[in-house]
Amino acid sequence: MRAVLLEKALGLVRGPLLADRPRGRYAWLAADDLEYDVTAAVADAAHRLCEVRLARGEADRAVGAARAGLLLAPDDEGLWRDLLRATHLTGDAARLRAVADGLHRRSDRPGGGGMAPETEALIDELLPSWRVRSAPSA
Repeated sequence: MRAVLLEKALGLVRGPLLADRPRGRYAWLAADDLEYDVTAAVADAAHRLCEVRLARGEADRAVGAARAGLLLAPDDEGLWRDLLRATHLTGDAARLRAVADGLHRRSDRPGGGGMAPETEALIDELLPSWRVRSAPSA
């Protein structure tokens, strides 16, 4: 029942909170924790649902849970690690490579800040060859 409720809640996520708000509207959000709180709650729900799905051996559904959370919290590396683990368990190496490459590009963009060491270590564990293909050309 818990998984069903989490799945329903995540099904409502369409992207960042109030992303399409008109310029200059909702200025009070700058002084309020609502945006942060909503993002954290959605990321937490996605993480929990991903764990439940993985425990049940439902790798594709776990991938869906992680992706739903990333719609609202695209910079949450915990969700990216969930996505990596779930994708690995699908057995689809090309899909795992695509996730690792996407995360690598995202972390290398200006302001991306790079990946956390635990994320890099997880990719090394799940996809040892990723650094060879992801390395920039000289």
